[in-house]
Amino acid sequence: MDDQLQQGSNPPSITTGAVSQEQIRYWDKDLGYKKWSLRVSILGFALVSLGLLLNYCESGKVTKSVRANVQHGMVTQVTNLDRIFVEKPELRPYFYDSQEIDQKDPRKYQQVLATVLSG
Repeated sequence: MDDQLQQGSNPPSITTGAVSQEQIRYWDKDLGYKKWSLRVSILGFALVSLGLLLNYCESGKVTKSVRANVQHGMVTQVTNLDRIFVEKPELRPYFYDSQEIDQKDPRKYQQVLATVLSG
């Protein structure tokens, strides 16, 4: 009996001491289901791995896109501020030379404040 188990034959039934054809068919069917289950699991693992790889590649592209958008926003802000200084050069000393604003001149104070808030 031990020789049969070592040679790869089906194990005998515990209750009867012999294996019925019905038991062998059941084991074959069960083994077939297990093989298909293993194939599906391997395929699922491969698809998940592929999905993770694609997400990794796409995250690099998204990072570059976000970086480009931030850089574009910064350039736009600096350009807008430069445009204000070209249109109103009298405001430049308040930003670059740290000149004090004369609060007695409400028009100038409002212009500098508007420039700060718009930039």
